Parts: sequence; C-alpha cells; structure tokens
Amino acid sequence: MLRALLFDLDETLIDWSQIHVNWADIIREPLRPVHAYLLEQGFAVPSLDDLCRQYRQISNHRWESAEPPEWFAPSATHNLRDALAESGLVLSEMTFAEVFQRFAWRPIPGIQPFTDTHTVMTTIRASGLKIGLITNMTIPMQKREVEMTAYNLSQYFDLCLSAADIGHMKPHPLPFRLALESLDVKAEEAIFIGDSPE
Repeated sequence: MLRALLFDLDETLIDWSQIHVNWADIIREPLRPVHAYLLEQGFAVPSLDDLCRQYRQISNHRWESAEPPEWFAPSATHNLRDALAESGLVLSEMTFAEVFQRFAWRPIPGIQPFTDTHTVMTTIRASGLKIGLITNMTIPMQKREVEMTAYNLSQYFDLCLSAADIGHMKPHPLPFRLALESLDVKAEEAIFIGDSPE
C-alpha cells in the first residue's frame, strides 16, 4: 500500500528554466554578509571577488568528484570553510558557526514553482499520504527554508532533507533510508519523484 511520496525539489517542483543570472552572481550575495562580518571582526580576508572565486572552484571540484559508489555530497558549509582556509583563515568550530550564520541564501530571481506545483501538492496533501523532500543542493536545508517559505512550499512536507546535511547525494541509498525512517514507512510503501531517472 502506498503511504508516502518523496520529491526532489529543483526542476521537479521549482522551475530553474527562466534563470537570468550565473552562479558567480548567485553565490556572491550569500557570501557578501559573510565577508563583511569577517572584516568587522578584524580577520584578514581576501577580497569578496577572491573569496567567491575560491568558493566556486572548490564547489565545482566537489561536484565533478561526486561519483559512485559513495556519491559524497558537496556542501556550502565545507566549501566556505575550505575557501577561507585556502586564504589562510582557519577558524574554530564555534567561530565558523558564527560566520556561517551570515551565509544569506535567498530565493534566486527568475526561479519559481512550476505552474501546477501547488495544485498537485495540495491534492496529495489532502489524500493523507506522507510527503518528504530530498534535494541534492549544496545548501543546507536550514538555509533553503527561506526559499521554501517564499514559494509557499513548506506547508506540504512532513520532512525535508538536503544532501548537504547528510553527506551523500542521491542516488546513494542513505538519503532515501533516512527519509523512510523519519516518515516511518517501508521502501515498498513509497515512491520517489524527480526530474532524472539517475
């Protein structure tokens, strides 16, 4: 018996096809308050442009290195920590946690839910099925919550997971196992819905 549906987020529920900015611009805005905070605290940091470039290089390398069987997930947390370390700035766990709080992820202009997303999700929610979300995005789910709220999607989900928090990305089994355990359903009682057969 079907008891749960698990969804991908990007290109499944929200549409990236109309995006009009590049990743260099996208990552600059979340890093801007991080850079400003570090300067305010008296740390010797590279320019914002250099920090963005280092972050992108590390992130791109990790995406390219993600492969079976482990499918290690890139994470904005690790990307930023390593970008700072490459600049000679090695921070304690507590200090880095304060720094990463300033990482200001926001909805990206041009991205919005697909036209039928809310209709579909409202129908599923009314059916009584449990609904989970598993995204491979490098941004921790706590940071993506601002998007979920902006797109009015949070209301539909019993559980939201990001590969960035788990350490492994789909199709590694761990994200699916964690979702099933959290929703208290068996694998044969759930269906995953995404934009790629892989």
